[in-house]
Amino acid sequence: TRVTSLDMDTGTFTRKHHAPPSTLTRELKGDLDWITMKALEKDRARRYGTALEMAADIRRHLNFEPVLAGPPSKTYRTRKFIRRHRLGVTSAATLVVLLVVFAITMTLQADRIARERDRANQEAETSKQVSDFMVGLFEVSDPSESLGNTITAREILDEGASRIQQDLADQPIVMGRMMNTMGKVYRSLGLYDDSAPLLEEALATLRENLGDRNLQVASVLENLGTLKLKAGKLKEAEQLFQETLAIREELLGQEHRDVASAWNSLGNLSYRQGKYQAAMTQYQRARDIYVAAAGPDHSDVARTLLNLAIVHYSRRQGD
Repeated sequence: TRVTSLDMDTGTFTRKHHAPPSTLTRELKGDLDWITMKALEKDRARRYGTALEMAADIRRHLNFEPVLAGPPSKTYRTRKFIRRHRLGVTSAATLVVLLVVFAITMTLQADRIARERDRANQEAETSKQVSDFMVGLFEVSDPSESLGNTITAREILDEGASRIQQDLADQPIVMGRMMNTMGKVYRSLGLYDDSAPLLEEALATLRENLGDRNLQVASVLENLGTLKLKAGKLKEAEQLFQETLAIREELLGQEHRDVASAWNSLGNLSYRQGKYQAAMTQYQRARDIYVAAAGPDHSDVARTLLNLAIVHYSRRQGD
């Protein structure tokens, strides 16, 4: 601020610049404030003994060292130390932060590795249980009884379907996966009435044990949707395929091969409904994902190209 004053000796006005009160307060607050108050102490014993002592305290203030007039607290001395060694303290603090971040990252990584290990072990155990179950279907109690006899694939399937709930009752996830597999085999053989109960039971079992948003559940949904499509139940098939696509896109992203499979299934449905333009769009989406994921020469790409050719042919026949 500017202050105008009258010099009584010369009769002239002069202007002087004075710092605002807040600036003065900041300058005097802390060390300078304490030094000033110590110098003005009425008690001689509490004042500086000499001007040199006061000058030494001022030098300490300028060097960011604790002044004798200041409080001897650990917080005050720590603050002064940090101010004197700002670069070193900053570097040390940065290193500590990096170490903490590294420790957190390693902990998360170890946790992820542990989860992956547990998942791999679970998958290995499941595969062994499935393998043992399938081998058991081909075993007979007395080998001599099977000599000269022919066991058909249908008989093996029927035997397996009847044993699933009995042999795998204490392994619901394995049971659900086996039902899904055998239901798919029944469907591929055109045995829709035998396929449907297995797939529906597999879906209910896996949903109960794994929840709705799960990739194994999505697999059953797609198989059941394909069954409904072949049986002519198009509305039910559409709902199942849409749910399959939603789960896979949520869990795998939009560029995964399993997502392409769901798009291909929707293309099959649209073609069956006579919606050729929609079918072309869905098949093209599946083809693009397959090409990006596996290369242009993969069999899945060839399958979608064949589907596109069939749609083109059907459209020309309609025209």
